[in-house]
Amino acid sequence: MREGSHVIVLPFPVQGHLTPMSQFCKRLASKGLKSTLVLISDKPSPPYKAENDDSITVFPISNGFQDGADPLHDLDDYIDRVHTSIKNRLPELIQEMNLSGNYPRALVYDSTMPWLLDVAHDHGLRGAAFFTQPWLVSVIYYHAHKGSFSVPSTKDGHSTLASFPAFPMLSANDLPSYLCESSSYPKILRIVTEQLSNIDRVDILLCNTFDTLEEKLLKWVKSLWPVLNIGPTVPSMYLDKRMSEDKSYGFSFFTAKSAECIEWLDSKQPNSVVYVSFGSLVNLKEDQMMELAEGLTQSGCFFLWVVRETEMDKIPKHYAEEMDQPTNAKFMEDVWKVGVRVKAEADGFVRRDEIVRCVGEVMEGEKGKEIRRNAEKWKVLAREAVSEGGSSDKSIDEFVSMFY
Repeated sequence: MREGSHVIVLPFPVQGHLTPMSQFCKRLASKGLKSTLVLISDKPSPPYKAENDDSITVFPISNGFQDGADPLHDLDDYIDRVHTSIKNRLPELIQEMNLSGNYPRALVYDSTMPWLLDVAHDHGLRGAAFFTQPWLVSVIYYHAHKGSFSVPSTKDGHSTLASFPAFPMLSANDLPSYLCESSSYPKILRIVTEQLSNIDRVDILLCNTFDTLEEKLLKWVKSLWPVLNIGPTVPSMYLDKRMSEDKSYGFSFFTAKSAECIEWLDSKQPNSVVYVSFGSLVNLKEDQMMELAEGLTQSGCFFLWVVRETEMDKIPKHYAEEMDQPTNAKFMEDVWKVGVRVKAEADGFVRRDEIVRCVGEVMEGEKGKEIRRNAEKWKVLAREAVSEGGSSDKSIDEFVSMFY
């Protein structure tokens, strides 16, 4: 490997994108390749070394918001500010690295920001797009961008089912929301489809999945693009255990009550707790939050519900003391068979009785046993993928070898 060789890694600043890309940095470090993780935050600070790993330098830059403000209150404004911050600061950062002799060799960028490929090429770097979602979702976005799948302006515009390579037939309810009704999410629709806009020029495509999870689809994808599946990107202690210090995700935009949660979980029997989370972007209406809370309570199961601070006022206080992705849901229920899909009513609202039904199916009875067996099977396959000589391990080796 060339002296001082390293890569820049730049995730879009939401937790579901930061987590897998920061974990990828740890895998690179374990193979001897240094990285600079550009962290876009409302708390910019001087660069620093990652905890327990001096092969990773964290370089915070401002997201354009004051500390303590809720940047996700207006998603469109947040996206615009993030892009402006990157465009202003990233070229300067690359210049500073070159002048110091710390030459970056590639820019690993979040696929939702495809314009960064040109920034990489303009500075003589390879461009590696990192897809945090599995190929089953990206392929749908690709066909929407190419025009082979048209997005209707309203939900009522869907009269036929959608068919894609190596896919089961998909109805409108199986597609991401913004592909069912373009008028409702115009900016998000543009972002998710345009991430495939220059895919034919990208030097390397990294994806947070593993080969056996999407085996049939992968053959089609690899026939078109230089794909390296490098997932699942979770701490090593949960999989191969080859990285002794990698016991947690480490980087977070939120303050988690980890110790309290672990203590509470340890007081419960194995396989007795329902985990509930809707990610860092979803904003449920207050009546839906209330209905979910009542449904979880009526299920009779213990539950751990992760709620962002900005959402806490939507649920009763005693719950806080006690306690997009339709395509993924389709595959989890019908293909991988590791879950039960909640069915919304015609108005999109999920009633508490439906929540009770789904929790019951997962936690009890024969279907619950089948789900646990399948989850264990995929867990074993995921561990094999990242273990020494596994498909994802080989892909990471191939990526690292490009910089020798």
